[in-house]
Amino acid sequence: MRRIYFYFLLTLQIAVIVIVTIQFERIDHRSESLFLKARIDYVYLPEEKREAEFFVEYSINQIPDETWSIEKELPYNKLVYVTVERDELLQKVTEVSLKKPKINKEENIVLIGKYQYEHPDGYHVVRYGYESFAMPSKSLMYTEGDLVRIHLLRGKWGQFKVDTVEKINQ
Repeated sequence: MRRIYFYFLLTLQIAVIVIVTIQFERIDHRSESLFLKARIDYVYLPEEKREAEFFVEYSINQIPDETWSIEKELPYNKLVYVTVERDELLQKVTEVSLKKPKINKEENIVLIGKYQYEHPDGYHVVRYGYESFAMPSKSLMYTEGDLVRIHLLRGKWGQFKVDTVEKINQ
């Protein structure tokens, strides 16, 4: 009987690994496309120089008080649902809530973020989990302070992949 359990668990583990791998590979074909405006904060290039790590600040990371609809004070890393207008560059937040809103998917998109803090200058900071990403070191034509347009692919289960990064002329 133990042998049957062992083979069942082994087969189950293999199936889970295969499904997760297939889901990540299918992100190029069956995913939602997002274009975000960002400023490159920091570029880290390790000594082996194969991949550069980019740290960016999206325009939707800072949400003004006028758009913030949550009345109570939130703890650090509390999940919030951020509704953003769907246009060429997702940069206009229309609503922030603690519950997933019902939206028109043609006009808006809902992003899940983690609340960080309220800034004294009158905005709230939210992180989405894709503020840092790695790219081949040949893409080092971008430097700190550059404004870029980042094309993200968001998969069915919330996974994401950076597809392209383009410099925006200021």
